[in-house]
Amino acid sequence: MKPCKPLAFGRFEDAVFIGLPGSPLAALAGANGFVRPLLARMGGAGTPAPIHARAGFAIRRKSGRTEFVPVCLRQRNACIWAERGGLDGSARLAVLLQASCFVVLSEEDADVHHGDVPCVFPFLPSDIEPGGEISEMHRRNL
Repeated sequence: MKPCKPLAFGRFEDAVFIGLPGSPLAALAGANGFVRPLLARMGGAGTPAPIHARAGFAIRRKSGRTEFVPVCLRQRNACIWAERGGLDGSARLAVLLQASCFVVLSEEDADVHHGDVPCVFPFLPSDIEPGGEISEMHRRNL
């Protein structure tokens, strides 16, 4: 998974622990990719559903690992677009200031082209419905 190295997971008797990496972006990716689903499952809730948005960017990448790409959502006309907020780098905080979601590219995914529709997972609960419908309140704030 990129970013999210190193990551530790274990169990001691009845306690479960997850050790996240030290860089802010990698820690947030690990929390969204592992801690959030674990807490949801332990609490009896389902895993968060993705939002589908059009990619407002392009990425050339090798398949073989899951990648979390920080993005922000913007509405243009009737479409929701996931747009990157800056340069790559797990220690870059400016990207996190602008981001509100991760585009999650599975290990099978290769390149992302402008206009593709990848899965997007918000950092926080969202008023955008899974599948991409946007609420009126959120539309006014865009």
